Amino acid sequence: MVVLAVAICGALGALLRFGVNRVMGGEAFPYSTLLVNGVGSFLIGYTFFAFQGGGSLSWCPPWVKVGMTVGFWGALTTFSTFSLDSLKLFTAGAMGLGLLNLLANNFLCLSFCYLGWKVGQL
Repeated sequence: MVVLAVAICGALGALLRFGVNRVMGGEAFPYSTLLVNGVGSFLIGYTFFAFQGGGSLSWCPPWVKVGMTVGFWGALTTFSTFSLDSLKLFTAGAMGLGLLNLLANNFLCLSFCYLGWKVGQL
């Protein structure tokens, strides 16, 4: 049931991202990406903590929780997952690891994007 929830929610999240990009496309700055990253980061943070014991959505079954956080928000934007991972490190008091996660993800992903761009030009 969890795998099916992730698949369905992931498809819906990807379709929403596609729709936002289509509606907002054509800008000199990637506002659509910024929008889905910001909204997705907020909503994955909200739903993650709302799904915890005592949270407003703690009554939801596990397949709904995983389907929403991993599937929907993950497909809408992986930046939301990165933001949640970083927040967990910071709130757990692992400031060094949180900072490492921020720097490493940004540097590594930008570097790999550049490498892919260059390999794609071959």
